[in-house]
Amino acid sequence: MSKLYSIRKKIGSNPIVEATIKKIYMMVKEKRLRKSAILEIEKAMLKVNETDKVLFYLDVPTHPNMGDLAQYCCIKNWLAENYSEYNLIEVSAETITYAEDEFVSFIKAHDDKENIIFFQSGYCTQDLGGSHDYIHKLIVKSVHNVPIVMLPQTIMYKNKNREAQAKKVYAQNSHVMLMCRDKVSYQMAQSIFSKNRLELYPDIVTSLIGTMKAAPKRKSKRDTYMLSQ
Repeated sequence: MSKLYSIRKKIGSNPIVEATIKKIYMMVKEKRLRKSAILEIEKAMLKVNETDKVLFYLDVPTHPNMGDLAQYCCIKNWLAENYSEYNLIEVSAETITYAEDEFVSFIKAHDDKENIIFFQSGYCTQDLGGSHDYIHKLIVKSVHNVPIVMLPQTIMYKNKNREAQAKKVYAQNSHVMLMCRDKVSYQMAQSIFSKNRLELYPDIVTSLIGTMKAAPKRKSKRDTYMLSQ
């Protein structure tokens, strides 16, 4: 297996392969992802009636990260308990990324104060990587009447230009409420997002504390041996 891997790695690093086969592969992959994203948005559009109050839950995780998935489960339960009268539309960051124009058109068609937008909680309001910060700004500047709730975020901008861009975009939308999940993020938000409503609120997964019983500790062979002495 290691020999096969080394051969594949060697082939992949070949400049001819890089310029031809890999390029074609990436083009096909991008096309497939875009087609899938557009299909997801079309399905979401069919779920919404003109009379519906719509709740958009954006940036839902599609990757196998236990922390993000735990937040997703808690948020879904909380939304079901508190916003059961809304038509829930879930959209991942990947779908928005690959069908940006289609999604913006979809959400603009529901730019109404009766609807609401929630963003996934996490380490998302940052410039350290990923598409979340870009998507946040895209939606904040695309709709002007829909209340936008950024569920508890960790905030970190290292690039001052990126920070200034975020500050400018958020300042133009008075309907954004940004929840910060730690005091450091809250202090940063007071400087960057001073025009928006800010709340200091812990990660929603903490709501599970005390709701589950811990499994009893299984005795090991060593424990049994020590008790018998």
